[in-house]
Amino acid sequence: MSAFSTEEQKLLVQADYGQFLREKIKLAQKKGFDVPLEQIHPGLKPHTRDIVRWALAGGQRAIFASFGLHKTSTNLEVMRQIGIHRPGGVRGIVAPLGVRQEFSREVAKRFTGGQAVDLRFIRTDAEIDDPATIYMTNYESVREGKVDVSKWRAAGLDEASVLRSYGSKTYQEFLPMFEGVEFKFVYTATPSPNRFKELIHYAGYLGVMDTGQALTRFFQRDSEKAGNLTLYPHKEHEFWLWVASWAVFIQRPSDLGHSDEGYDLPPIEVRYHEVPSNYETAGAEKNGQGLLIPNVAMGLSAAAGEKRDSMGARIAKVAEIIAADPEDHFIIWHDLEDERHAIQAAIPTAVSVWGTQDIDEREQRIADFSDGKFPLLSTKPIIAGSGCNFQVHCHREIFAGIGFKFNDFIQAIHRVQRFQQTHPVIIDIVHTEVERKVLADLQVKWQQHDEMQAKMSEIIRTYGLDQLSMQDSLARTIGVQRQVAVGEHFHVAHNDCVLEALEQPESSVGMIVTSIPFANHYEYSPSYNDFGHTQDNAQFWRQMDFLTPQLLRILQPGRIYACHVKDRILFGNVTGAGIPTVSPFHAEAIFHAQQHGFDYMGMITVVTDVVRENNQTYRLGYSEVCKDGTKMGVGSPEYVLLFHKPQTDRSRGYADVPVTKAKPLCADAATGAAVPFDRKLAPIPGTGYSVARWQVDAHAFWRSSGDRLLGAAELAAYGPGKLAKLFTELSLTNVYDYELHVGTGEQMLANNALPATYMSLAPGSSDPMVWHDIVRMRTLNGEQSARAVENHVCLARGSLVLTRRGFVPIERVVIGDETLTHRGRWRKVLVVANTGVRPVVDLRAQGVGSLTLTPEHKVWARKSDWVRARDGAIRAAPSWIAAEESVGGYVNLQLPPVEDALLDEAECWLVGRWLADGHVGTRGDFYVSIGPDKLDDFMRQAGARAGTSRVGTAVQIRLKGLTDSMKVMLQRCGSGAGGKQVPVELLVLPLEKAQAVLAGYLSGDGHFLPERNRWVASSVSRALLLGVAMLAQRVHGTVASVYAGRAAGKTTIQGREVNVRADWILAFDIPGTRRQKHLILDDGAWKLVRSAAPAGTAETWCIKVDEDESFTAEGCIVANCPFQIDIVDRLINRYTNQGDVVYDPFHGLGTVGVRAVKLGRRGAGSELNAGYFRDQVHYLQLAEREVSMPMLFDMVALDMENEK
Repeated sequence: MSAFSTEEQKLLVQADYGQFLREKIKLAQKKGFDVPLEQIHPGLKPHTRDIVRWALAGGQRAIFASFGLHKTSTNLEVMRQIGIHRPGGVRGIVAPLGVRQEFSREVAKRFTGGQAVDLRFIRTDAEIDDPATIYMTNYESVREGKVDVSKWRAAGLDEASVLRSYGSKTYQEFLPMFEGVEFKFVYTATPSPNRFKELIHYAGYLGVMDTGQALTRFFQRDSEKAGNLTLYPHKEHEFWLWVASWAVFIQRPSDLGHSDEGYDLPPIEVRYHEVPSNYETAGAEKNGQGLLIPNVAMGLSAAAGEKRDSMGARIAKVAEIIAADPEDHFIIWHDLEDERHAIQAAIPTAVSVWGTQDIDEREQRIADFSDGKFPLLSTKPIIAGSGCNFQVHCHREIFAGIGFKFNDFIQAIHRVQRFQQTHPVIIDIVHTEVERKVLADLQVKWQQHDEMQAKMSEIIRTYGLDQLSMQDSLARTIGVQRQVAVGEHFHVAHNDCVLEALEQPESSVGMIVTSIPFANHYEYSPSYNDFGHTQDNAQFWRQMDFLTPQLLRILQPGRIYACHVKDRILFGNVTGAGIPTVSPFHAEAIFHAQQHGFDYMGMITVVTDVVRENNQTYRLGYSEVCKDGTKMGVGSPEYVLLFHKPQTDRSRGYADVPVTKAKPLCADAATGAAVPFDRKLAPIPGTGYSVARWQVDAHAFWRSSGDRLLGAAELAAYGPGKLAKLFTELSLTNVYDYELHVGTGEQMLANNALPATYMSLAPGSSDPMVWHDIVRMRTLNGEQSARAVENHVCLARGSLVLTRRGFVPIERVVIGDETLTHRGRWRKVLVVANTGVRPVVDLRAQGVGSLTLTPEHKVWARKSDWVRARDGAIRAAPSWIAAEESVGGYVNLQLPPVEDALLDEAECWLVGRWLADGHVGTRGDFYVSIGPDKLDDFMRQAGARAGTSRVGTAVQIRLKGLTDSMKVMLQRCGSGAGGKQVPVELLVLPLEKAQAVLAGYLSGDGHFLPERNRWVASSVSRALLLGVAMLAQRVHGTVASVYAGRAAGKTTIQGREVNVRADWILAFDIPGTRRQKHLILDDGAWKLVRSAAPAGTAETWCIKVDEDESFTAEGCIVANCPFQIDIVDRLINRYTNQGDVVYDPFHGLGTVGVRAVKLGRRGAGSELNAGYFRDQVHYLQLAEREVSMPMLFDMVALDMENEK
């Protein structure tokens, strides 16, 4: 017996738990030493002295100070103080080439007399001979192993951001070289905006936090694309406070409370000069499709080609700018060696600096330009863009071209825009027409750079360099205001799950079903109460130590706690193992529950698809296992662990309140009447829990019908879709045959029918604890992933879905609508649901106008590993592929089955023409606007249907003599430029009539390019062009491109400023040209996916379609959005009685509670995330209304009762 009352015990747990949560707050530790401010160099600026003292106290810190805020003197003073207070050992500074002159100037200017230092530049270890000297070297010497930094005691990386120019592999290998160095510092002005991994690497270099741990703690995953990190929105404030605990961002002295006198940045004027592009060199895509304009976004080689083609025009513009102001000094930045030669030829007085030049000559030329000895310097940003100070004699820069690297760009600008610059700075940027997108990206990054610097400066101004105030700020995120929602069949709370479990009565719950967070794999809220907010497994289980005893307390004796878990994949580059290994999370969960008093009853294995898993984690790769079979483990299944609370009477094996099953009634052998269960009599199906059902539950074993085994070739002939289910069934009903299994797969491979995105030959299991028939998204992992919002599978609001009513925004699709599926037939929509705001990608493919969807959403596609993607796609079997993995594959668009209409071909042509330029008059008449050059052709085609006309800027022809069918069709076309689309009745027309509709439309909106045999049209209606693209596919067997054209904005027409809507462009080639034929197969058009880039977040919707589970959206076919979770149903039915309370401490969106209510139980649980709590209450209320709805027989019985 405890000496404390129940209430006192609760208070003790709450106090201990609160202390544990406060200990979760982690800021950078101090590993240095304190130096009184008066001992720091008195000749340095006040803010510099503060930073030096802070850096020395931390011992491992980053100084991100703006240009001209004395990072050089900070670096030197930190090294001087280490020599005084921690003598012995090598102190070294690593800097870019060309920067040592700046350090030499700084030493001569400030570090003399009592603060003198000996600074020596070295290229190899052999030059190190005096511990009293501060040594300086360049990054190349360290990278090439000439200088061994592991022997150093203190290291300072100057302009460390230059490391990015060496490539990611070198970058990641470089920083660990300093692992054993005691004092480490980073100095740079520009951590790049949204290049979070750069900051994470700095943290790893400094020893603040392991890189892998930091990535997991703060960032959402993007399918293992390391360069595509997304900061959790709810972790943003904590992330920047954590960064501020080991890095100081300072824009001006006042950020640290000092005067800004003398620190005013000069004004900057940026001038843009656009030169024309050469459209004749636009080239073609890989599939042979010609490009209208050069596409520099296709990659670096395309961008370099554009630079070479435009070099003459750009260099001429550079010369023109210099000639206009001959007295000014200029830096001319370029990227290509050919540009350097062209500049030298056009401007002979320019002095060049290049990479293979003698290092001493290179540095001397840079120093001479800095001292004003000549007026024109031509070089690359990667050479002189970091660390050099040119502001004394130069205030002009010219970028002879633009590139993709923002860091090089901004660093180069700040060689002249610095404090102590006495002139306004002028930056001239020369670019081509097709580089507008590259320029726009740089401008966006520039804005993000300014925003990030402002954010960090605000933190520094708010908290100074005091970690205690930062920690107090983070501590305020601990705790939550409890809210409770109660219904007739549920009781849920918005609360910390530990604190809520403390509120539950002892032995009040009939079953616990939950999917615990996978340690720090996901975080669901900004609160430290969040179980995902842990630094490692050990800390996670420490927090579970507070929850699990409460779960044991509230569960009824003898009842079941079902816990869903999955092992964690540990990547070799994070663990240092070199290969992916597995963290046995499920085993830890078993031992944890046993330690707290639960009996372990076994586990249900939920088999997952190893092919899909490899596509997500890249750890089971076929190519890698061929190189070395020892690299591959096995797929990682999911588990439902079954725990049992000891019953009160341990001498008996029954729960205190048993979960009973009613045996079925039997049919009397003589009369056939229903009688109580008797093993000798035949049971009546559906009247209770039968022996047959028990056998299936206990054994899941299917007997063979006696048919012979099919051979490998026969099995392969079924194709991957049917074979997936068939093979599983065969594996259960026969003795497993390994050779048949492999042989069938090899036969499919020979037929080019073995899917690359899912496992089509997955054997079943007769073990009742292995559930092979569970679709992965329908397991509790669906609930777990649902909390991490990036895993919802949905389309963005506004996505156009093809229905019988036409193209309809997904949010306006209604239940009962019919949509076109991947089987080329119409099927009904069963469910439409809003799924909140989710991270999305923008999938770009030919003929796909604007498909924005969650990364995991599946598209119907062909994809292979062939170098010639088109040839490989032709031979590959279509399959469902996640949008983020579809790049390089081909998505599908099928045409609906042909259905004739009452219109003749002449009427079809006229409807097409009205789609282009038609409108409805004030009296409901139908008009077509005709340009004078097209009037004769229209009158000939329209014939007697051309009525009266009005003449304005165009001729307005009223249509007359229209049949009722044609009037209905014109009405179905919509009205207004943005409201028109091709009705489905036209999309299903036979070839000749479809050809007439297309010809009519193109006669109005179309523009034919004879040299390319190409039609081009534009419209503000995306829906209209998607329909026209389908007509072009039916008529010409071609794939039409649909892409964004002019952006929305304002323009001036006849002296008036008017708003202009965004428009869309349609283009397609007529087959028969020398270009490669479009990929049109028997099952429709296949369109090359060019990109699937992250596009931020968007409101998302999902729909479920009957039978085929797919629908057409934005010009391609996508999969159903997954619904339903059926593992929960099995568990609740097996382990609870009607009316029992089913409890989930991590309730998420309320899956367990909703299923409990629908199965006649009571749902209960807790959820920390306020948004998920609101959603679960909504779903629970809907479920409660559903089960409370009276049925027909209930109403009949009520009527009969009333009649009595």
